[in-house]
Amino acid sequence: MTSSIELISPSAELAVEFRAFVREQLEAGGSGYLPIFHLIQTDFAAYVARLHAESDAKQTSPDRVPQSTFWLVRHADGETRVLGTSRLRHSLNERLRLMGGHIGYGIRPSEQHKSYGTQILALTLLEARKLGIERVLVTCDVDNIASVRIIEKNGGVLEDRLTPANYDREIARYWIDL
Repeated sequence: MTSSIELISPSAELAVEFRAFVREQLEAGGSGYLPIFHLIQTDFAAYVARLHAESDAKQTSPDRVPQSTFWLVRHADGETRVLGTSRLRHSLNERLRLMGGHIGYGIRPSEQHKSYGTQILALTLLEARKLGIERVLVTCDVDNIASVRIIEKNGGVLEDRLTPANYDREIARYWIDL
């Protein structure tokens, strides 16, 4: 079996596969897609258009920063599987400087512990370089040992650990020089 992995821009052509990815996330207890689940199910093209629009500063609301969304996919035997997603925020506002950072990522539960987290962060860092970002902030919960390892494998240097107001867990803040 020949396979390849790549980071792609969201595509309406992957509606069925992305919906399966979202279902798996929800079944594993994830809630990140709940606010937009209806849109994903009923008008996938509009969902993809919304993701692309988020990267345009002119279309971003004043309380948000432009961000690019990417999907990590594996092509094998004529099939494309969504392995994970990442979001690259083009700049930081006060909230993102505290927690959230430039990059957020997640891997499909059935594909975790296969080095895809390390790959998606590395590939998203390349996208950050393309935007001219020279230093990237990545955060995670301190007890998320897998994310800590992924960030450190990608050159993350711990700046501090803190518990933000209105958040019930301690987070670690890492900087990665590009």
